[in-house]
Amino acid sequence: MISLRMHSMIQGILSKAQRAPEGGTGLNTAHIHIRKILLFVSVTVLVLLLSVGAYALTDASSIQFDLSVEPSTLKAPGPVTAKVSVTNNGTEDITVPMTLYDADDKLVTAAFDGGALNLLKVGETRTWEGSWTVSQKHLDAGKVTFYLRLNTTDATGAIAQVSISASSPITFEGEKVELQVTRTINPEVVRPGSTVTVTYELVNNGTVKLNNIAIRENNLISRTTRTVGSLDPGRSTTTSFEKKIANAGVESSAVITYRREGANTQLRQTVDTLAVPLAKPGFSAELTTDNTEVTIGEKVKLTLTLTNNGNISYTDIKVTDPKLGEVFTGLSLPAGQTVVQSKEITMMVPTNFKFSVLLQDNTGVTQTETTNEIKVSAYQEGQRMRLNVQLSADRDNVEELPGLVRFTVVITNDSNTVATPVNLYYGDARIASIEKLEPGQSNTITREFNISQAGRFRFSVRTVDALNNTVSFDSNELSVGFVPPTPAPTQEVVPTVPPVVTYSPIPVGSVDGTMEKGRDAMFILVWALGILFAGSLVLFLASSLMRARARAQSQAAYDHLEVAPKRDFADPTTYQDADDAPVVEPATANEEAAPLVPPLTEEELPHHKYLKEDVPPVAETAEETATEVVQQVDPDLQADPEAEKVIPTSPLDDEGGYQLVRGEDEAAPEHERRTRRAAKHHPLPQDDE
Repeated sequence: MISLRMHSMIQGILSKAQRAPEGGTGLNTAHIHIRKILLFVSVTVLVLLLSVGAYALTDASSIQFDLSVEPSTLKAPGPVTAKVSVTNNGTEDITVPMTLYDADDKLVTAAFDGGALNLLKVGETRTWEGSWTVSQKHLDAGKVTFYLRLNTTDATGAIAQVSISASSPITFEGEKVELQVTRTINPEVVRPGSTVTVTYELVNNGTVKLNNIAIRENNLISRTTRTVGSLDPGRSTTTSFEKKIANAGVESSAVITYRREGANTQLRQTVDTLAVPLAKPGFSAELTTDNTEVTIGEKVKLTLTLTNNGNISYTDIKVTDPKLGEVFTGLSLPAGQTVVQSKEITMMVPTNFKFSVLLQDNTGVTQTETTNEIKVSAYQEGQRMRLNVQLSADRDNVEELPGLVRFTVVITNDSNTVATPVNLYYGDARIASIEKLEPGQSNTITREFNISQAGRFRFSVRTVDALNNTVSFDSNELSVGFVPPTPAPTQEVVPTVPPVVTYSPIPVGSVDGTMEKGRDAMFILVWALGILFAGSLVLFLASSLMRARARAQSQAAYDHLEVAPKRDFADPTTYQDADDAPVVEPATANEEAAPLVPPLTEEELPHHKYLKEDVPPVAETAEETATEVVQQVDPDLQADPEAEKVIPTSPLDDEGGYQLVRGEDEAAPEHERRTRRAAKHHPLPQDDE
């Protein structure tokens, strides 16, 4: 890639030089550019070579790495002075970067160049000395270890990281409180009725004496607190708890309390909970072989499969056989695991194998299990039984089911021994039997079978060999199919062509005719109700308008009528006699007739104010103000002296009130003023003038 890029750059520079004008400096410029490119390529190659050389080191055994710590004795965690030295004892300079890590696996950035040593020449030693803090775990370990890491390559060129360690001892002389607790449960899995024992071992790994040590176990195992008392540095003691198991498992956990000598503060330490389950056995053993019939001197492979589907673990398993003796020993079978073991045996005689398995489980019980029995027959040369069985049929197919098929079986004794007896079987049903079949002799058996279905058929022949073993030999497989007969040709019947019936297409989107009809009917009903409602509304508005107009006309007719004075029969002052009535004289021809206005009573009626609005002023002359009251007196009442009452000119209505009515022979006044309200609805007639 670099050469192609450089070639393209050179070509570009040369092309620019060729395009330079004559007498210019294009060629010189091209040479300058070429020199720059060559310099760049040389530097690049050098960097690559250095990078490849610095990437890995072939052998790191030539590096000597040492560490020392001062002081080497501490009474408590604190700072120390660490001194590191790296020496190249090889014959080549080391250009691989080496990094320094402390005992906490952290890069020591204060050492060398940020914690890295990039170059170490032959025989050169580089040192670093600095402060470093020792923690309690380093004091407990008794040493401080630093690491120098670098990359190396093996013979195949594979790169791997190598870590070179250097340690310096350190002694702790201060006070340390440490109580080590170890718990042991026996058995780990319990059976109903057995006893579980939990044992605690206490070890004082500190430098001070521990007092008042007490252990409290889980209540499922014990409610008693065990007291140990005191424990000197470096000493140990044990204590145990026991529990008899019923029909359920238990759990173990502990709380240990103690005090260091010379202090009243109680220290506390706990032990995690551990379940002790109830035993559930699931052991099984199976024995198999790769061959059950061999010639004397041949080998067979016996395979023992041990399966543990329970939660019990078995250890120190021993497998034995009455004829082979000890077959397998020292086997372990954890819970939920399977172990397979094989053994080759040379067969000299026919042998029956049945292994016994001695088991010791983690419940403290030892038991013995046995496998299934396998018989391996070992024959002498030419003693093994061999029968050849050939099957044939009179047809390959049947035309009906059930169908009749004739099967023929040819049995040939190909061995050197007599076969007796020889039985022919189909499945588990015995078909025929031959008393004896000599070596090389053949026998044919033919039987007809009414088969119920087509399929594959196979027969087997069973006999007893020289070792009194029942051996079986299968025939070849034969297929018989079912092919129905070809029906006879029938006379062609010309069918009558039915008339073409044209069906109207179903409208697109029509799903259900009944639903469509119902929806159309509802639509029509809604429209009809809407029309009826609109008509009713129009009639209601028209009738309301007509009633308003009739009411206005009735009010106008009432306003233009002349109303008689109010008369109260309970008040005599409202009565008016004929003599007291004013007389109205007819107007002369030269005078304009004034409308007749009755005098107002003491109580003025509400409508009188409307009647007075249009009345013109009356001349106060004797002639114009003279009025005439014409009283109509019933002739029959004139003779009665008490009949002095004025007969009203208007007849009474049904309710006893007065009706304002003008007589038929009485002429209307020439000019009669009307109220403005009445004039709007009933205009006055015009005079002849």
